Amino acid sequence: MPALNGESRDRIGQGLRDAYVERCDAQPITDVQVELLLQLRQKERDRRRSA
Repeated sequence: MPALNGESRDRIGQGLRDAYVERCDAQPITDVQVELLLQLRQKERDRRRSA
């Protein structure tokens, strides 16, 4: 899988936010989603430490 540069990731992320923000804003996030966000944050911290 080819890596995306920062600009591409930002554009894709913004497009996803634009498409889903109104649908998802009024809904609470689930425990599963919280767990996934925590795992992502931990992975980001680990990458920063190893860099």
